[in-house]
Amino acid sequence: MVDVNTNLDLTDNNDLDIYGAFVDTRGATGAGFEFCLDTDKDTVLDVNDLDDDNDGIIDAEENGGINPILDSDGDTILDYKDSDTPGFVDSNLDGVDDRFDLDLDGIIDQHDTDADGDGCPDAIEGAGNFIFDDLVNNNFGTIAETSVGTSLGIPLLNGVLASQSITPAVRDNLDNYSCFIDLSIVKTVENPVVKLGETVIFNITITNNGGLIANNVVVKDVLP
Repeated sequence: MVDVNTNLDLTDNNDLDIYGAFVDTRGATGAGFEFCLDTDKDTVLDVNDLDDDNDGIIDAEENGGINPILDSDGDTILDYKDSDTPGFVDSNLDGVDDRFDLDLDGIIDQHDTDADGDGCPDAIEGAGNFIFDDLVNNNFGTIAETSVGTSLGIPLLNGVLASQSITPAVRDNLDNYSCFIDLSIVKTVENPVVKLGETVIFNITITNNGGLIANNVVVKDVLP
């Protein structure tokens, strides 16, 4: 039996090293073990982290103000996995409360960098207008550095707190436009009827309806 109050070292493979010994914890359960987790690997344990997945959207907004990683009844099962939790819903029988897992993938929203499962990270779909270059090595969903102190676990971008509000797109699996370039072009002519030798002026407007920045766009047009 391992006392989870001792000094533990979680490796990148979710293994546990204790004073040089090796203990395989893959598949481990229990509130004591999960209290030691650091989902976004920002050195701030989830139990203390205001933004567990470092997407800039604080956990309290993603979970609707109900903290699912508590063990309210002290039975060593975190609330989001505990069928005794008041209001617990598990339509797909995966052992996770659906109220905190929008896309029903078994990962609660505050740990899920893509809560609606549409392939576009929450960090991009949020209200902060972040782009993929703002993410750590373009990592799926995590933003730059981490703040400590009173802003414990909230990511930083160029030294500034990178917190952002949730948007409908974060929770709509049919809306992933923030991750695409969607160009449209409209050409108009100021005077469609001209005489020989007169100047004809065309206006071309390009609109990017997607969330990604379109660089080096070239428009070619063949005159009639």
